[in-house]
Amino acid sequence: LYEEMGVPFAALNDYRKAALYAPQLSEARTNLNELMRELDLPATPLEDWLDQLESDIWEDRRDAYIALSFSESPAALAALLRGLQDEDVEVITAVLEALEGMPDPAARAALEEYYRDMQDSL
Repeated sequence: LYEEMGVPFAALNDYRKAALYAPQLSEARTNLNELMRELDLPATPLEDWLDQLESDIWEDRRDAYIALSFSESPAALAALLRGLQDEDVEVITAVLEALEGMPDPAARAALEEYYRDMQDSL
């Protein structure tokens, strides 16, 4: 969908994290909203992002996971949870960051399990 959107999607994710972790940074929230409008993120159907998760190109999957992190759909959350099993570390990192910004108990539980498994494997 957004083959050359790596930089804007990375910025989108960074602004989202800044707005989440430092709500006093109103500039981060403003920039986040402007970039979402610029990317026309809400207009892209959820099914398109879900389909993009099947791409062989890791950047496409990463971008789709970042976009899905803005959705409140249960299908988006389920996809994000499956993303923890991706073969590419960059994709998994994007999924982890997305899940860290979600208040959903399932996201929290998945993060705790992922980090516990990582620690156990050391």
